[in-house]
Amino acid sequence: MRIVFAVILFLFCSIDSFSRNKVILTTHSQPPLTYLNENGVLDGVAVKPVVYALKRMGWGYEFRILPWARAQVLAKSGEADGFFAASKNSERDEFAAASEPVTTQRWNWYLLKESTFDPRSPDFKEKAKVGGYIGSNMLKWLKDNNFNIAGEPVVPDQLFFMLDVKRFDACLANSYNYDNFIKNNKQYKDKFKFFTEQSNSLYVYFSKKFIQKNPEFLPQFNRYVKEYTTKYK
Repeated sequence: MRIVFAVILFLFCSIDSFSRNKVILTTHSQPPLTYLNENGVLDGVAVKPVVYALKRMGWGYEFRILPWARAQVLAKSGEADGFFAASKNSERDEFAAASEPVTTQRWNWYLLKESTFDPRSPDFKEKAKVGGYIGSNMLKWLKDNNFNIAGEPVVPDQLFFMLDVKRFDACLANSYNYDNFIKNNKQYKDKFKFFTEQSNSLYVYFSKKFIQKNPEFLPQFNRYVKEYTTKYK
């Protein structure tokens, strides 16, 4: 049986008509960090400080929603100026520069409630089969730390479906991934347990090509992100 994956690309922009400059940023749909609101406009915990900073700077902006791996590829290739909201890793640092943090997230291990595995156990890495979704820093972390990876779906929701049918013993996802999955699949709310692995800040990554062309941009952007954080958090 052939399975055809249809990827729908949403393009939308909000541009200050008086602005001489525009920045193109890619992201993915991950409520409550980034999502389309009832008016079809990108909104979310990670979006608000970005929009605030860009408006304060007088920059226009265009947001593009894509699969997360693709969102990063476009920034790397120069088709976009940056991507968000992302935790730091060495691969991203090679082609882009991170802003001030715009929000935070928790990386959690998710397991079936009846599972006897414990991510805190010394033999967990050796014995457990695990999963992470493509493009995520969590999957890179699993690979860098030599976990036994048995599943790499494209979207976070698939991690929990695969975990439910025991394609692997545990998956590493952020708390927003899980909360959004349960919101849309309430029948699974009593199936899983979790253990927190770590907490991380999330950033906007701007491509180094963009920063080279606009050397004053990042210091100004960071200043207004800090201003937003002081005012509203």
